[in-house]
Amino acid sequence: MIKINVFNNGKITCLLPYIYLLILTIPLLFINGDQQSLMAHDEGLYATRAKLMFNTGNWINPWDEGHHKTPGIYWIIAISYNIFGINEIAVRLPTILFSLGCSFLIYEITKIIINKRVALLSAIILNLQFLWLRYSRIGNPDHGTIFLILLGIFCLLKAEGIENNCQTKKYLIFSVGICFGLSFLIRSFMIFVPMMALLPYLIIEHKRHKHLINIWLYLGFLLGLMPTILWLIADVFLYQNNTAESLINLIFDFGTNQRDNNNLFFYFWNIFVLSFPWIIFTIIGSIYYYKKFQYKYKWLILGTPLIILGELTLFSTRLSHYSLIIYPFLAILAGLGIDLLINKKNSESKFSSKLLSIISYSLGFLAGLILLASIGIILNSQFNIISLDGDISKYSTIGLTLGIPWILLPFLHRNKNQLKLWLIVLILGNWLTFINLGKIGLLTDINPDIKTFVTRPEISQILNNNPVYIAGSGKTKVLLKFYTSDLKRDIEQTKNLEPNLYVWIKNSELSNLKLAYYSYGDVKDWQLIKTK
Repeated sequence: MIKINVFNNGKITCLLPYIYLLILTIPLLFINGDQQSLMAHDEGLYATRAKLMFNTGNWINPWDEGHHKTPGIYWIIAISYNIFGINEIAVRLPTILFSLGCSFLIYEITKIIINKRVALLSAIILNLQFLWLRYSRIGNPDHGTIFLILLGIFCLLKAEGIENNCQTKKYLIFSVGICFGLSFLIRSFMIFVPMMALLPYLIIEHKRHKHLINIWLYLGFLLGLMPTILWLIADVFLYQNNTAESLINLIFDFGTNQRDNNNLFFYFWNIFVLSFPWIIFTIIGSIYYYKKFQYKYKWLILGTPLIILGELTLFSTRLSHYSLIIYPFLAILAGLGIDLLINKKNSESKFSSKLLSIISYSLGFLAGLILLASIGIILNSQFNIISLDGDISKYSTIGLTLGIPWILLPFLHRNKNQLKLWLIVLILGNWLTFINLGKIGLLTDINPDIKTFVTRPEISQILNNNPVYIAGSGKTKVLLKFYTSDLKRDIEQTKNLEPNLYVWIKNSELSNLKLAYYSYGDVKDWQLIKTK
C-alpha cells in the first residue's frame, strides 16, 4: 500500500506543474467578451485566404497567380473551419493551442537548462508578456512557427548526452529536422532567422553534442520540407505560376521597405515596453546567467535571442510581431532573474536586497499613479467633471486590477518570509489585468464597429443569402470579405455596375457610380448598397 501511494503521489507531483500552468494560462487564452472581431489586416488576410481555399476546395492556389507566402497557416485555419465553421474562433483556436504548447515547451526546456522552479516561473511569465498574449489571441503564423522551433530545441537538448548510435537519439535528431522543415511551410524564408541564430550553439558547442554531423538531422529536414516542395511542384505544373520567385521577392521586400519610420532602435524600446515589467528581470537574469551558469548553454539561451534581435534590426521592415520569437527566451531569463532575487540564499545579499527594493518601490509608485488615474476616471464618469470623447470608464477596471495588487509590493519585499507572497502579488496584478482585457474585449474584439454592423439582422440576412460585390481598397476591405458569405469579384470600374446588385462600396467610389442606389448603412468609410 505504501509503495502504491508513493508511486501515485510521484505521478501527481510530476503533473502538478502542468496543472498549475493550465489553471493560470487557460483563462488568459480563452476568456472573451460578448463579441469577437478580427484584426483588420494580417489576421483578416490569413482568415480570408483560408476561407477562399475552404470554399473553393482549391488548397494549392485559389488565386491563380504566384503567391508570396507558403500555405501552412492557410491550411491550418481551413482545417479549423472544417471542424468549427467559418468564424473568429476557428481562425484563432490554432494559435491559442500553439501558445499553450509553447508554455509547456518552455517549462521542459528551462527544466533541462536551469531547474524546475525557474521552469515553472518562466512558463507562467511567457503569457504574461503583453505582445505574446496579444498575438496568442489572434490568428497568425508566428506561434505555430515558434512552437516548432521550441520543439526542435527541446529535442536537441534531450539528445545531448545520449550515445550517437542510440536509437532514441536518432529519433530525437530526426524530429529536430522535421520541426525545422515543417516550419518553412508556415513561415517560408523567415524561418532562417531563428535557424541562423541557433548556428553558434550548433557550431561552437559541436564538440560536445555533435548534432551537425548527425545525418538524421538532414533527413528529417528534407522530410519536413516535402509538403512545401510538393505544394510548389503542384503549383507550377497545375497553374504555371512563379510562386518560388514570389517567395524570394518577399524577402527582398523585407530588406528594403521600411514601415512607419521604424528605425534601428525600434525593437529595443518596443520589446522593453511590450514585455514590461518582466524585461527588468530578464536583464537581471541575463547578467547572472552570463556570469554564473555553465558555459554549454550560453550560446543557446543568451546568444540565440541576441542574434535574432540583430537580424531583425538589419531588416528594413520592422514590425512588433516579428520579434515574437524572442519572447520565450525573455521569459526564461526573467524567471531566472526573479528566482535570483527571491531565493533565500541570494536575498541575504545586500545588492540583491537593494535591487529588489528599488524594483518594488518603482512598481508600487507606478501602481499608485495608475490607481489615481482609475479613480479619476470613475469619478468623472459619475459626475461628468470633464467631457471626454468615447466611453473610457471600462479602462478604469484595468487600472484597478493592476494597481491594487502592485501597490502592495513595497510592503512585502522587506520580510524574507513574505517574498513568495511578493511574487504571487506581482504575477496576480498582470494576470488579473490581462483577464480583464480579455473579458471586456480589448484583446479579441478588435474591430467592433464592423462586427456590430454585419451582425445587424437586416445586414446579416443580405450577406448570408445573396451574392455581394465589392468596390474599393484598404484594410477594412479584408474584413468585409471575411464577413460576407458569397462574395463575388472585385469591381474595378464602379460606373459599369449593373442594376439590382448588392455591393460593398467605399465612400470615395460613390461619386463614380452612375446608377441610383439604396444604402443599408455606413461603417468605417464603407457602405453596403443595392443598385437600382
